[in-house]
Amino acid sequence: MRSPVGRGGGARTLDWRHRRDSPIRRASGSQRTPWLEAAERRVTALGRRVAQLKHRERLAEWIQQEIQRANPGLDVVEAREYGRLLLEITEKFNSIDPLFLLAIGIVESRFTTGATSHADAKGLYQIWPATGRWLADELGWEFSEAMLHEPAKNTELAAYYLDKLFVTYGDPRLVLAEYNGGPRNARRFKSGSDRLAAETRDYVFKVMAVLDGLNRKLASAAGRHEPVRIAALGTVPSLRAPYE
Repeated sequence: MRSPVGRGGGARTLDWRHRRDSPIRRASGSQRTPWLEAAERRVTALGRRVAQLKHRERLAEWIQQEIQRANPGLDVVEAREYGRLLLEITEKFNSIDPLFLLAIGIVESRFTTGATSHADAKGLYQIWPATGRWLADELGWEFSEAMLHEPAKNTELAAYYLDKLFVTYGDPRLVLAEYNGGPRNARRFKSGSDRLAAETRDYVFKVMAVLDGLNRKLASAAGRHEPVRIAALGTVPSLRAPYE
């Protein structure tokens, strides 16, 4: 193709990089352009995603170590699997902080999948068969008591239940009170009733204390304080007055 002819009659080359609407020419000018801003947003988003993946990988490793610390009998593969399930389910039900669920697992069974309590609660997060049947029905699952000893099923049932409780109460202490002792004890906890079951009172304090310890350990491991998020409330409530 012949080059256009300039005023002086000589041929000149039209290099696309020198066109006024060239992305490179626009980007190099003082005026920011939609093209440049979009490119910068893509790069920034990619950087955030990489940082998130690195953070998630470090968090997964830390959770695995805490699970093994709670239950030294677990091998690395089991602890890693329980940690993976925990992280994935708290991403699905994001009202639940991973450390909150980790604290419950430590207190309930020390991550012993075959655990059964004196009240017949079963599995990693100690779900009663009647509660498990109700939750499984809501999830569209065919229930069997054996599923309560399956780590993936037990983890999802627990997270689904906790998510419902956070929608109802918004307060992690009330969530724990019902998780342990049912709605009647949650109401008694909220009102400060003397009829609150001692087991439920102790359970709430114990889980919140474990959660506080996990939060401090994770902050120390990260080299900075990153308070645990709980159901968009911001931080873990103070343990100095846990029942106020």
